[in-house]
Amino acid sequence: MCKLSEETKENLFKITGIPYEKLIEMDEEEVTSYIEQKNGKKLKFSQLTNCSRVLVTIAF
Repeated sequence: MCKLSEETKENLFKITGIPYEKLIEMDEEEVTSYIEQKNGKKLKFSQLTNCSRVLVTIAF
């Protein structure tokens, strides 16, 4: 398991408003729901992939 730096944990808190210790205990749906309530908007996740990266990965 990777360890996050304190700076990264602070940045996650700034972005989500959730302390890191609580964030790791939450599942994806809880985090999404919390952020949507905080922002008052539904989150949209891209369904597209970056084809150039996929092709480079396959080529090498």
